[in-house]
Amino acid sequence: MLANTILELLQRGMVMVSACYTHTRYILRATYRRLT
Repeated sequence: MLANTILELLQRGMVMVSACYTHTRYILRATYRRLT
């Protein structure tokens, strides 16, 4: 069904977003530590 596909895409998108957020936060923290 279409609803299942949309839900699956949303779930995958949330996983990607959370992974990107964690990765970006890690990079920012490392950069901040290097600057100070």
